Amino acid sequence: MSLIPCRSCGRPLSKDAKTCPNCGAKKPTTHKKPTDYRRLGKLLLILLAVYVVAIILSKALDLKSNTSSSNSSDQEAQRQERDRVINIEVESEMALKKFLKDADSAEIRNQNEYCGEVNSKNAFGGYTGFKRYIASPTMVAIEGENMSSSEFQSAWNKVCP
Repeated sequence: MSLIPCRSCGRPLSKDAKTCPNCGAKKPTTHKKPTDYRRLGKLLLILLAVYVVAIILSKALDLKSNTSSSNSSDQEAQRQERDRVINIEVESEMALKKFLKDADSAEIRNQNEYCGEVNSKNAFGGYTGFKRYIASPTMVAIEGENMSSSEFQSAWNKVCP
């Protein structure tokens, strides 16, 4: 039979005792085990290792996010360029339709920013066939209608890719 100290008074008593014969404390044998410092040291080492790994991973992910942010800035620039081209084409189409006799009949093809080809009805109600145009919010030029062919061709070469 082994003896252990009472948790209340500290005097030795049997492990199997239900009460302490000296102080009368109930369950005097439930004694806190001494701290195992080796186990605590191992736990601290594991926590330290996890912390170091977390720092290394966060640095690696930060470098990766910097690389992805440069990719996202490229994508942002491409998106802005695409939006700019779309806005130009919409403004160009609106200006062209204001200029035409019958805007609802207009068929537009090969549109590239300010330039393209249009087929629409004339004043007599007949389709004219596809003609090149240059249209911006300030000016509309249709091949063979409001300027000579040589003037239109030189403007086309300057404005249209």
